Amino acid sequence: MKHWERRRRGVFIPPVLILLLALAAALPAGYLLLRSAGSGPAGMEFARTAASLGHQVTIYEENIRMGGKLGPASAPPGKALLAAAPTW
Repeated sequence: MKHWERRRRGVFIPPVLILLLALAAALPAGYLLLRSAGSGPAGMEFARTAASLGHQVTIYEENIRMGGKLGPASAPPGKALLAAAPTW
């Protein structure tokens, strides 16, 4: 793993999102209106973290279901818990 890569709860968050979250943490709550493209694990974690800092977040997803690749990843035996992650 490179020095600029970060993992949070086992989810890779791209460096640009790390910088945006650092900016969001430095600004007063409610100052930013953020948009997340995609509801995969990284997009949902970004939205959850930004919302916990008091900012308004909108998630845009092209599919009917949220979760990105979590649906197909939950198909193998013993991986059913992954299907519940988007509702968490």
